[in-house]
Amino acid sequence: MTRIFCLGALLVVLATVPISATFTIRIELDGLEVLTSVDSAPRMMSGRTLVPLRALAEALGGQVDYDDGTRTAIIYHGITTIGFPLDKKRMYIDEQEIILDVAAQALNGRTFIPARYLAEAVGAAVDWNEQTQTVIVRTPAQERKLSASYDSASAIQFQAYGEYIHRAMPRWTNLQLTNNVITLKPTLPPGYEIVASDWAPSRGVHLSLQVFCDDMRILRPLLEGDRAGRESLAQEIVDFALALGFSGVNLDLESINLSRLQDSLTEFVAILADKCREQQLHLSAHVPAKTSGQDHGAYNYQTLSPHLDEVIVMAHDFVIASDNPGPHAPLWWVEQVLRFALREGIPKEKLVLNISLHGLNWRKEVSERAIIQELARFTEEWLVERGLEAIPYNEAQGMGYVEYTSPDAGQRILWTETTESIAAKVALVEKYNLLGVSFWRLGYAHPGLFEPSGPFTGFRVP
Repeated sequence: MTRIFCLGALLVVLATVPISATFTIRIELDGLEVLTSVDSAPRMMSGRTLVPLRALAEALGGQVDYDDGTRTAIIYHGITTIGFPLDKKRMYIDEQEIILDVAAQALNGRTFIPARYLAEAVGAAVDWNEQTQTVIVRTPAQERKLSASYDSASAIQFQAYGEYIHRAMPRWTNLQLTNNVITLKPTLPPGYEIVASDWAPSRGVHLSLQVFCDDMRILRPLLEGDRAGRESLAQEIVDFALALGFSGVNLDLESINLSRLQDSLTEFVAILADKCREQQLHLSAHVPAKTSGQDHGAYNYQTLSPHLDEVIVMAHDFVIASDNPGPHAPLWWVEQVLRFALREGIPKEKLVLNISLHGLNWRKEVSERAIIQELARFTEEWLVERGLEAIPYNEAQGMGYVEYTSPDAGQRILWTETTESIAAKVALVEKYNLLGVSFWRLGYAHPGLFEPSGPFTGFRVP
């Protein structure tokens, strides 16, 4: 009887606790949770869900102030000024007064408001998920961008698929070290003039000169040397891009594994950005995928992104060819990478997901390096020769996976991107409202990616 009485007493106590004390309500903005403290957690008041003004306003890109004289919380969002007077059922958008059904309230030193009014004032939409108790805020969808890297071996594919993309990044130059001086080493393919001066401009495809290097014997002297050397190289890059008639530069400096080079790498990007800005050149950079601050320490998302028009995150090396068989870009990991990038301060309007159009193909039960195979290789004839109708989609990893017998190489294990796996990654771009997708490389593409039901349809209509 005592137990029953205690339980009944507990239920009575719980029933008398104000609903506003329940801290299970969440805010999600473009797929990412807006973090709040215990005393600023969203709550129900008078049948309405109230959210902390500062947390939501800053997540939406606004700046918050407070006018003590009028007891008004003020949000500055771009050129718009939004005011919420406390305890009054009204708000102001610039000079316009709007009547509210619930007033802004101060609780525990925090200002709470109905989420819908602030969200709609900045062009966003609000929904409520009853099952997960989540306030869902979606900002207006961006115009998605599609770009691709290519080298001389991709020229035919560039002319086949290039009109579907917004920007191509030809890898026509590398870095070289001569007499302790780092300079550009042009690798212009025959006939490049046609692509650069005729084909791309006539179809509205922008071109960025891709500057590539993954050799630390060159990158260390560049980043450990003096500023004058970085200034000189940046000017050479800009001059060469202008000479080709390009509208941008893409920086792809890889394998910089020394964290102590972080400041000099950021400085070089900042120098190049200033010179690109002077000439109205678009600047993007490929950066490695990170899920923690310790990964690839030289690449600091927070310090690099302010200098770039696009930050292209290479989310495709979870497993590499020298590893044991496994997915090189599992969907769950790619989502972790994107969430970390957003948390680390890459604005979603600059963030681009880089997808590599390839598969890794291992010999089964033999310890050796995988073969890198492009999607274009997996034709109907290739499948038939191996007794396959298609490459099955592995739901757990979000990639294509199959074990098969090769006519000339025995038992094989293949993990690969497929049209379905790429579509799932494009869906992440939409979920988090990111700028777009870039892929490596045009020479690996196949027609299914650009068909009406393909994952790259809708980015750019030729």
